[in-house]
Amino acid sequence: MNYTDAIKSIIAQHYEGAAGHMLDQAFREEIHKLTKTQLKNWVNKAKRALNTSHKETLIVRKGMGYSSNDIAVEAYEKAWEVLGFDQFDSTLQI
Repeated sequence: MNYTDAIKSIIAQHYEGAAGHMLDQAFREEIHKLTKTQLKNWVNKAKRALNTSHKETLIVRKGMGYSSNDIAVEAYEKAWEVLGFDQFDSTLQI
């Protein structure tokens, strides 16, 4: 999955694929060092963060003329921050 697909899955409210992409980006080549339990916990945490940030952003941006894509991108960036990852760099996501 790439960044564009992750954003599309957020729009469709299917957060698992986006969570997997986010963790791939955050941990990069270190992801294989996580145990299955740790990985499962991170995926669940990322899904919850994406779900919450997406719903909050939808509520805040409702009726303000934002596209679904813009809202999903903002939700991804908020979830990235909530999870405590390094500074989000959208140029790395493409």
